[in-house]
Amino acid sequence: MKEPAWVKKFKSKWDIKSNKDFFLIMLAFSLAGLTIRFVRPIEFHVLHMTDAPIWQKILIYPVLLAPTYYVGLMFFGFLLGQFDFSKRFAWNSLTRLGRLFSRLRARNAQST
Repeated sequence: MKEPAWVKKFKSKWDIKSNKDFFLIMLAFSLAGLTIRFVRPIEFHVLHMTDAPIWQKILIYPVLLAPTYYVGLMFFGFLLGQFDFSKRFAWNSLTRLGRLFSRLRARNAQST
């Protein structure tokens, strides 16, 4: 069976050697995303936000989403033997996010 072009692109970009590793990494991403579905209500309950207005939930959701997702990705990456990739991916993503915020902060400082 011929490998789809998008799979080749991801494997070369992420330096993945085998199809088995690619499958396990995709499974880790899927399980991490699925975990959020079950963890979010618990996090909202702990923060006493179950009865909060929807606009408050919308504001807090991204703050909870990113750490929960990356912890889940690293956990499932560890279980599936792909921890090094998961750790590298999470670090790169958080570094890019930090650079974005620092650029926005610098832009706001220049405009004032």
